[in-house]
Parts: sequence; C-alpha cells; structure tokens
Amino acid sequence: MDDFEEKDPLWELLGRSRRVGASPYFVRKVLRAIHEEEPSRFSWIALWRWLIPTAACAALVIGWATYQHDQQEAFDAYFDQAADLQSLVVASEDASVWLDEPTL
Repeated sequence: MDDFEEKDPLWELLGRSRRVGASPYFVRKVLRAIHEEEPSRFSWIALWRWLIPTAACAALVIGWATYQHDQQEAFDAYFDQAADLQSLVVASEDASVWLDEPTL
C-alpha cells in the first residue's frame, strides 16, 4: 500500500491552505541573527568531549606505570636471585682453590 495516497484528507487540507513565501531578505536576516548571537561560555558537550579522552589517557598511563612497576619488581627479584647464585659460585670456586692446591 502506498503511504502517499492522493486522496488522503491531509493532502486535501494542505491543498486548501494559504501559500506562504519567504521574504526577499529571509536568508540575510537569519545569517545576521546567527552571527549576532553570543556563543555560550560553558557547554556540557564541550566538557565531555575534553574530559572523556583525558580520563582515558590518564587511565592508560596509570595502568602502564603500574604494569612497569610490577615488571621491574619481578626483574629485580630475579636479578637478586641470580646475584646470590653468582656469589655462591664464586665462593665455591675460591674455596676449591684453597682445597685443590697441591702441597709442595
């Protein structure tokens, strides 16, 4: 079924109505009114457009810093274990030097 039937009562009513045309300077008046309108100083939309990306960047930076801190602690613990093992190896080698020397 066609939504725009010619015999619709609304179309008949619109056909009988008085035609209204725009004044010759309508566009000029509208543009002047737009230019004269003072822009508002505070806008919630502008605030949200600035706040959401800033909050997302801050969350990423904090998350990255926390991750790096955890990784650094794990690396430090691993390095400390390796250093302890190295000191044990050196001490073992030093002790074996004293024990393995032939007596003359």
